[in-house]
Amino acid sequence: MSVSAVLLAAGASTRFGSPKMLAPVPPEGRPMLAHVIDTWRGAGFAEIVVVLGFGGQELRKETEENLLRRSEGAPVRWVENPHWESGMFSSIRTGLAAIRPESTHAALSPADLPFLRRSSLRTVLFATTLPEADSRALLVPVCGMRRGHPLLIPAFLVARVLSWPADDRLNRLFAEPDVKVLQLEGFDETILLDVDRPADLAAAAAPAGTRA
Repeated sequence: MSVSAVLLAAGASTRFGSPKMLAPVPPEGRPMLAHVIDTWRGAGFAEIVVVLGFGGQELRKETEENLLRRSEGAPVRWVENPHWESGMFSSIRTGLAAIRPESTHAALSPADLPFLRRSSLRTVLFATTLPEADSRALLVPVCGMRRGHPLLIPAFLVARVLSWPADDRLNRLFAEPDVKVLQLEGFDETILLDVDRPADLAAAAAPAGTRA
């Protein structure tokens, strides 16, 4: 299996109030996007495609300066979505269109989940080897009956998504009659914890027993 990761980092961070992808992530205080990329780089993906939009050049510059220097791990590629203002589906299409032709799957996630564990990513990757994980199977980690990230899409379905009109939605994939959804159990809440506001960072970093 050769799985390409696609991280969506094109939004304007309107609810956050400042560039979210550069916000320091506790406890180390590294910028969010650099922290997230380094987590994914060590998980076993063939490549990491980062989709940029609002303030993309500055975000890339700041992120590259803060990435950990390592000789191992997945290569990082940057792609620009010129239509990022039209919504997340445009960034999804941009990222999926950029993955390697030889990729068997794409692992799709917003980039604003800084507490997603590397071990969770590896578990999702391992699920691609399951006998039931065929070319029409979506792999979805779940916690408490809620779908989390990343969503693993086989190449056969990636091609289908890319054939849809630009104003479509990814959720349509779950309703396709020939698509089966494999829910992967055993994950903690970090697969759900995205960051929309500054308070979300502090809340997610708190010990589980002290979270509101």
